[in-house]
Amino acid sequence: MPIVRLSQIICGLLLLALLFQLCCLAIGVLLQNQQLALGGGDMQIGIYPPDYGLQVLPLLQQSGYSELWLSLPEQCFFLLLNFWLFRLFWLYRQMQIFTRQNVQYFQLIGILLTVWALWQVLYPPLLVAVVNWLQHTDQTRYITVHDYQLLLFIVGLIVWAMGRVMAYGLQLQQEQDLVI
Repeated sequence: MPIVRLSQIICGLLLLALLFQLCCLAIGVLLQNQQLALGGGDMQIGIYPPDYGLQVLPLLQQSGYSELWLSLPEQCFFLLLNFWLFRLFWLYRQMQIFTRQNVQYFQLIGILLTVWALWQVLYPPLLVAVVNWLQHTDQTRYITVHDYQLLLFIVGLIVWAMGRVMAYGLQLQQEQDLVI
């Protein structure tokens, strides 16, 4: 499949994912913790916190804070990743393969994935510390590292390194163009 067609398909899928995410985010924020009865069954509408924040969730609920404090930062990471991936594949769609912008997006995506992994490890204990300070409580803070967080960190470093390699290749190409 040609790169232009593949990039069009990926851009379309990323737009679809973005629209779905924004709709779910809007519904989740507007109807957080609302009960809905459909077809004889009850369901709760809201944004469920990510796995790494589940140990902090009871403290937030006891202190009267919304679980959105766990979920919204995660959604911001997803939105940024979607935006930068869309921009990268939009450039591919225009047959701009080895450009300064591509290098920049590769490096940004790598940095985002690395920071995202660190965020998942450090944010819950920081949130507990802030709630403890605001509520004058002394809940235990845990720092846990899951295998998927370590993998996300490594993938982020790999993507960032690929961006650095692309930058070096682009520099060599520009120097070669000047020689000829």
